[in-house]
Amino acid sequence: MVRMKKTELTWDKYMDYLIETIDESKFMRRAETKPMSTPKAASESHVTSRATHSKIAANIAKRLADGLDLNGEYIYAGMLMHDAGHPFSAHEGEEIFNKFGKRKNCGFFHHNAKGVEVIRAEGIRDKAISKIPNINENPELREQLETEFDYFLDVIISHDGEATRGERNRKETQYPSMHDAVKDKLKRANSFNDYKFVAQTPEGKLAKMADVIAYLATDIQDGFRIGIIEDFDDDYLALLGEVLTTGYSTREGYITCAKNKIKEVKESKLRELKSEMKKPENEAILANANEIIKRAEQQGVNVTSMRDEELQKIDAIMEQKIQEIKDKSEGMSEEEKQFMYADIEKLKEFVGKMLSVNSSVVQEITSRMQEYFINDIVTETRAKTEEKEKTILELREKIKLNPGDEELRKQLEDEERDTPVNPKFSYKAERLFDNIKNLNYKKIVQYTKWDYQIEQQPEAAKELVTIAAEALKETGAIRNKFYDRAIRSEVDSEALKFMKVNPVAESQYEKNKERYGIRAIKGVKTLESDERFTAKGKRASENRKRQLCREVYNNVQKEGDNFAVKFNNVFAAIPKTVEMVVDEAISHDEEFTKRVNATRNIIKAEYDGKIEKLDDPDKQERLALLLVGRGICKPNQTADTIKQAMRSYGYLERYEEEENRKNQNELLAQYGTMEEIKKHRDEIIQKRIEQARNSMEDIMAYQLAIDYISGMTDRSFNDLAIRTGYMSYDDLNTKRGTTRSSSVADLIEKNNKENGEER
Repeated sequence: MVRMKKTELTWDKYMDYLIETIDESKFMRRAETKPMSTPKAASESHVTSRATHSKIAANIAKRLADGLDLNGEYIYAGMLMHDAGHPFSAHEGEEIFNKFGKRKNCGFFHHNAKGVEVIRAEGIRDKAISKIPNINENPELREQLETEFDYFLDVIISHDGEATRGERNRKETQYPSMHDAVKDKLKRANSFNDYKFVAQTPEGKLAKMADVIAYLATDIQDGFRIGIIEDFDDDYLALLGEVLTTGYSTREGYITCAKNKIKEVKESKLRELKSEMKKPENEAILANANEIIKRAEQQGVNVTSMRDEELQKIDAIMEQKIQEIKDKSEGMSEEEKQFMYADIEKLKEFVGKMLSVNSSVVQEITSRMQEYFINDIVTETRAKTEEKEKTILELREKIKLNPGDEELRKQLEDEERDTPVNPKFSYKAERLFDNIKNLNYKKIVQYTKWDYQIEQQPEAAKELVTIAAEALKETGAIRNKFYDRAIRSEVDSEALKFMKVNPVAESQYEKNKERYGIRAIKGVKTLESDERFTAKGKRASENRKRQLCREVYNNVQKEGDNFAVKFNNVFAAIPKTVEMVVDEAISHDEEFTKRVNATRNIIKAEYDGKIEKLDDPDKQERLALLLVGRGICKPNQTADTIKQAMRSYGYLERYEEEENRKNQNELLAQYGTMEEIKKHRDEIIQKRIEQARNSMEDIMAYQLAIDYISGMTDRSFNDLAIRTGYMSYDDLNTKRGTTRSSSVADLIEKNNKENGEER
């Protein structure tokens, strides 16, 4: 039989202990304050958090697994941990540390691989095992549970929901053991920038699907909540129409269908709400509420919007109506007035409920969308499995009748080799799945980014990482790890040759530690109270920097076996990062950079605050004519220039431009011409690899500094950056959606290339 084999684990009997440990974990507490696609401002506390997303995705994964007779508890626990490695600012934060890591030769940053490190560093496995009654009396059970924990780590490192159709459906790499799988995947992600993995178990393969099904819905919901979109446009309606019904074959038909379904849901919700007010004593309240909504619509107010400015207009109309009610109170008894005031409060409450109906409609429609994809995977996978089983049985019967037919035997071998069937969508559902995902990127996700995430945060992160890395070297924190015998025994033999530090006197290390306020005796509280940092000025800033350095130092002291894994992966990353940096320097086009920067400035001047208008081809054409007219571009240069300029205005792009320019100039000073540089490319790369390998102390300092700072929440990082003077509170009040996120642009482009511009 070819049905997917259910993963049976010893953990199945002890899953409650693991789930309890996850719920109590530090990374889950952090995830509660880490938003999905937008920072959580005080007014946006209702936006989906990373913790909420993880729980939704875990529930969806369990439903899929249960529907396919797989291990639902196993994938549920794995998905609760799947986003443990996400830094602040979601994928923008990931891009910050990926680019810095590459430039410092300390490898690549991908949240799925980082998640494995976080889970290991926090000791989730051992904490869960320790909860099991009498576990110390059963060493064999402990060993089995420790070994099997790699099954959960494989889910984390293989879950990447941003995978394209091809990446999602490719066959997994076979490994001798799950431990080998996790180890190799970590190395490939951190060292070679290769991170689109396929899980080793059928349950793990569901992770990619469950992850996206979860955020397809919540991205849309958040888009409405924070006012990025106020209604479903035709692009959404066309796709939702296909999801919600069958029987139509045209885009217009699906749009009409979706509109009707949304109308039906809304009317049903309103009827349900108004039925509460059908009692005679509430008739006047209902009539007044309907009148307020009618007045708002007549004044052009979008009553379905949750934008603050629209809600303020409705509040004004409501206050006007309430005043009219109060004006009629003349001559009323005190008792009658009290009834009137009670009715006014009920009116306010009821209007609020009427206005929130749209939110519940969006919730209902997106929930139906989730159900469509869940049911499709289960139905399609079961059908494909049964189809393959039938084919194999038929071939076996034919061979019985024709035992000498070698062609039939080869067909059977091919069919049996290609089992089991992986979880999959139907063709229609997969097309809709990918198109809705890409539409969310285009119309919602990229406009949730605040300007400071693209501009001030990356620069602040770079400076803070640099400060922390230098402190780790100065205080001997790296030396302590390099000369830890237990760690050295786990380092690859080739990498071990470079596990050395520059000679520094012990007294100097002690002086440096004293400068940062680091005490020799562990357990002694060394951190000043927060009150010390409420003061403004240079002294307060320097105090907070010293505090950061102590925090990072203490964190590094806790590093155990995981340090050796990081060292091996960082060492392995050097050839790849060096090659990329050298090739980027060689290919750097200074004239193109100047054109892009000039175009960015024009876009900012002409379209600041409404850059989405540049998605209009007519606007791009006018911009192209402007660039040609000002002599910035030749006609054949405008398309590439505008495309690059629209990707981002951010600090990371300028940082990489500057680094490429600096590297190129250094090479030109040494070799004279670009032709000579290209001729000596391999030699340049080899020299830089050797230099980097002899600088492992520096490189590991940056790696460990990145580890610590990337683990902060949005609020913690912003607070740190402000207190150290690299950001200001005013930065947090910048606009949203006026600059493009290059990470989101990459996702859109990648999906377009593979899936086409399907509508």
